Amino acid sequence: MRRFHKKLMIPITGILLFVFFLMLVSRRDVLFIDVEDGLLDLSDVQENKTLSLGGTWIYYEHQLYGDLLLDGEIKTVPHLFEPHVHYATYVAVLTGLKPMMLYDIALKDAGTAYRLYVNDQLILSNGVVSNQIESFVPYSRFEHATFFADENGQAEIIISIASYGVSRSGFWEKIEISPSGIASTLYHNQLLVTTLMSGWFIALAVFFTSLHILSRKEQRGLLLGLFALLIALRILITNQRILLYMLPYLPWSLVIKLDYGMGMILFPIFGLLLTRMDFVKRNVIVDRLLFSSVVVLLSLSVLLSAQQYFIVFEIFKYALLITSPYFIYMMLMGISKKIRGAKSFFITSLFLLVATILEMFFNHNQTLMLYAAFILVNLISIIFAEDFIISKALNQRLEDTLMIDPLTNVYNRLFLNQLIETNCKNTMLKEDTLVLFIDFNTFKQTNDLHGHVIGDQILIEIAQRMKEFFEHKAFITRYGGDEFVILYPIKANQDVERLVEALKSYIAQPIEIQNQRFIQTVSIGYSLFNPSMDHLEETIRMSDSDMYLRKTDFQTEALFKK
Repeated sequence: MRRFHKKLMIPITGILLFVFFLMLVSRRDVLFIDVEDGLLDLSDVQENKTLSLGGTWIYYEHQLYGDLLLDGEIKTVPHLFEPHVHYATYVAVLTGLKPMMLYDIALKDAGTAYRLYVNDQLILSNGVVSNQIESFVPYSRFEHATFFADENGQAEIIISIASYGVSRSGFWEKIEISPSGIASTLYHNQLLVTTLMSGWFIALAVFFTSLHILSRKEQRGLLLGLFALLIALRILITNQRILLYMLPYLPWSLVIKLDYGMGMILFPIFGLLLTRMDFVKRNVIVDRLLFSSVVVLLSLSVLLSAQQYFIVFEIFKYALLITSPYFIYMMLMGISKKIRGAKSFFITSLFLLVATILEMFFNHNQTLMLYAAFILVNLISIIFAEDFIISKALNQRLEDTLMIDPLTNVYNRLFLNQLIETNCKNTMLKEDTLVLFIDFNTFKQTNDLHGHVIGDQILIEIAQRMKEFFEHKAFITRYGGDEFVILYPIKANQDVERLVEALKSYIAQPIEIQNQRFIQTVSIGYSLFNPSMDHLEETIRMSDSDMYLRKTDFQTEALFKK
């Protein structure tokens, strides 16, 4: 266990350092500053900073740019509309800017349609803002542009926002401004981070899905691949809205459903993944509920409108809170059972849960949740990779055990049968392969006279001598009893008879066992085998026949000598 944690610490540290690097790159030189009652003096603010403007703005309910803008009140930005509000305008005046200097301005999202003016010039817009639902057109895409401060170094920012029938509406993202070039650099840095993260998640999705295809029993691979793919798609939709630049004609309702739908589906998929971590015994009812929730969420995304889907999201938020304790219980059980990686899994999952609750209930930025998901997925990937390597090693060890003769430690008949089935494909055996069939002479008499212990020792010693003779470059198999089949790649024009005689001489050297001296001779038959032309089974049969003829000659010779 300690060894595993030591192995785990290195990649986890690397992941955390990488995430920290991404956070630095994406939020470098950003100063969060508050407007006070619709005014902000920037005289003392460093010029090379990107400013994120929150604070208290002047708010005009049910009034748009171009109206008289009467009866304003103070609202703190980020700000969400009350349920009865469908459109409103926010105003802030910036002073202390450089006169006639060019500035960058960016806004990730606001309401479902907005128009942003600086010094009465339309700078940014999304969708169609209207005080009538019939002419209102929603859309949501990251926008950035430039504006000039006036001759007095002032900039009056007016943003009109409209939203109808949507649960989350208002000025929920802060505007960012900076001297020209700085905000665009920050934007491209954030775009780089988004591309890296989404690309990495897609790569993991492909890898683990492929792993599932190769090993059907590994359901965790499929679930992790799906989990990573959903996160990648959500990143492309939410961060910088890259998907909308790739597919600019996607309907707003589909974008919203994808955004909220994938966010919701992530958690039953995570639950299914968690049930397969072996922290607790699998519960069929829990599995069916989680799977059913995925099917229901997908079905509702097709059947319901975007506005109706928001209601599903509101219900889902509380369902998540209700089910979270069970997920936490499963992870705590894993820790109590000292399952590998359970502690790290619990910490990162808790981080993800907190980030999700902050986003869903407190309108916190989605970035924290994405970083939490990034850490979690990579951690699970490490655990799965470790499990897969261990499992493969155990399977290979088991397979090797099944294919090795326990007495002589050479391959057994099962291994030879596999070579016969594949006709030696995917082996080092090419053209000019020598197939030897070896049978011990008078071995039965030795067994009967001296016992099986002595016979076994002779078998072990002769098998070792065959390994040494062929310098571990041959496939040596115990065919049965005192019979062996050897497949050995030979060189062109090699003297096979000389090789066979040398092997017989090497085997026939005296063997010392329990202060007794034994000489074991063998009969060897052989045939040449070409995998592209011959059948191995037939070649072995020919070598067996050749051995039988040679053994008959040996017995005749022995009888003549007597």
